Amino acid sequence: MHTYITLPEEARHRGLPVIEISDERGPIPANAHWQGNELVIDAVFERACLLESVGEKQQRACIKNHGLQGGGSSGNR
Repeated sequence: MHTYITLPEEARHRGLPVIEISDERGPIPANAHWQGNELVIDAVFERACLLESVGEKQQRACIKNHGLQGGGSSGNR
């Protein structure tokens, strides 16, 4: 199963972000790749963060999949 996130064209030119999926053990990395303007993550998750850069310049965008609460599967194809 995969999660597909559509991003603007400019995001693809900035490079592939690091994806951290959060679970009861804490954050773990996830595999991802670009498919056109879609970021395809090799997992379905309840919470994840996309990370860009490191240190003080690091930017973080966190995502919550409300569809997984209660066993749904929103956010995937």
